[in-house]
Formats: sequence, structure tokens, C-alpha cells
Amino acid sequence: MPFNYSLTRKNQLTMKKITILFILLIFCQFLMAQKNIIKFSPFGLSYGKYNLQYERMLTDYSSASISCSYIHPNIPNLDMLTDYLDDIGIGTSFGGAAVELDYRLYSKNKPGPQGFYIGPYIRYTGIGMSVQIDDLSYPLYDGSVDHLKTGFYGSRTGLGVKLGAQWLLWNCITIDWNFFGLGADYYSLKVYSEGTITESGKTYSNQDVEKTQFFWPGINSDFSISYAF
Repeated sequence: MPFNYSLTRKNQLTMKKITILFILLIFCQFLMAQKNIIKFSPFGLSYGKYNLQYERMLTDYSSASISCSYIHPNIPNLDMLTDYLDDIGIGTSFGGAAVELDYRLYSKNKPGPQGFYIGPYIRYTGIGMSVQIDDLSYPLYDGSVDHLKTGFYGSRTGLGVKLGAQWLLWNCITIDWNFFGLGADYYSLKVYSEGTITESGKTYSNQDVEKTQFFWPGINSDFSISYAF
């Protein structure tokens, strides 16, 4: 019995130590709260842009962030069309991705990820579509498509400076409004086609690539909500 009592007493002391340690960890976490912010932009969902952002406070008044997006345009009946084309042996793909990095300097009215901010950004977006046909015959014209791949790929690379404001609510929710950004964007568009076809026993091949590049003023704006911890 004394042994069991001693063991129980030790367990109680151990639980108290663990509880105190847990409370201290929570207190320390509270003191260092709002260092990390996970965000998403709801507006992009309407046209097929799925976005996730991460912001890290570097000091009380500065931060760095990265934003990554997957793009699958919401075009009416697009999925139905691609399924039909797949059934008849025509493969299609349509989509893209985007990434943006920025550095922010917040106003010094309040510490943490809140207040007006200004800072440089750099971004890249790429989106493309391709159609591929293999071994598709058309007996009416005594021919077949041995291989054909055609499509386009466009990209945008830009840098500039953005202005915005972020509000911190209940010490855990933020609303980020990047209301204006101005910079320069470099656009590149490639349209291509390549393949071989057979007609009346003769095989023909073709390859064609057209490229266009230009600069254009870049506008940057966004709205997101997030969880800070």
C-alpha cells in the first residue's frame, strides 16, 4: 500500500509539472503570437483560381510572404467537352499556376501584422492549353492523323511595389486588402503545332512555333482573409 501511495503521489506531481509546462508554453505562444499568417483569396474561386498564401513576420513591423495559386479556368461545359474528347481519343489539358513573393514594411502605429504597408513584389504566372491526337483515322478521305499536338502557353513575369492595409481581429483573424500595386510585366506567348498525317499512302510532317513577347505596365491588387498564429 505505501508503494502504491508513493507511486500515485509521484504521478500527481508529474501531472502538475506537465500542466504547468503546458500553461507556460501557451503563455509563450501568446507572447509571440501572430508571427505566422495563413491566407486565402476568395475572389479567385469564381474564375477557377485556387490560392494559398503564407506571411511570416520578420520584425514587429516587417514581413515576407509567398503566394501560390493553381489555375483551372471555370469555363462552362469545359469538363464535359474534355471528357468527350478523351472518349474519342483526343487528349486535352488546360490550366496553370502562379507564384508571388513580397516584402512588407508596416506603419508603426501598432506592432504585428496590421496597419498600412508598402513593399516590393515579384510574381510569375503561367497558363497553357494543349490538344493531342494519336492514331486517329478518317477513312472518308483515305487518311489518318498519326500524331498531332497543338496549343499555346502564356506567361507573365512582373515586379513592382504594392500598397495595402491589413486589419487584425480578435488577435487571430486578419483581413488583407492590397488596394494598389504598380510595376512592369513581361509577357510571353507561344503558339505551337507539330505532327504527322498520312493521306493516300503518303506521310507529311509539320512543325510550327510562333512567339510573341512584350512589356506592359503591371497592376496588382488582391483581397484575402487569414488565420494568424
